[in-house]
Amino acid sequence: MALSKDREKRERQLANLRPAIQGEPSRNPSGRPKKRLITDQLEKLLKQRDPKTGKPNAELVAAGLIKLLAQGKNVPEILNRIEGPVRAAEDDIAANSLNAVSKLLDRLDADGAA
Repeated sequence: MALSKDREKRERQLANLRPAIQGEPSRNPSGRPKKRLITDQLEKLLKQRDPKTGKPNAELVAAGLIKLLAQGKNVPEILNRIEGPVRAAEDDIAANSLNAVSKLLDRLDADGAA
């Protein structure tokens, strides 16, 4: 019986659908809502201070990202969530910056080992 009730409900829902008519105002003028649930939470947490060190979480995350980059790990997802994707014109600048940071860290490691 539950199946027939579900089927009846679905048929009523489909009967209410109307195709869009050209020239008619949009039934959803704002479009789909922009959801930024994860990004909003990341920004909120980055603004807070770490209770142990008292440093802003953004500073701790930045230090962690530098360490991951030094290990050769790729972390674009986190950066894209926080800062937004890098525009095409800035791709070369970003790549050169990462290379410069990597070389600097290599030099610091070499100086520390010597």
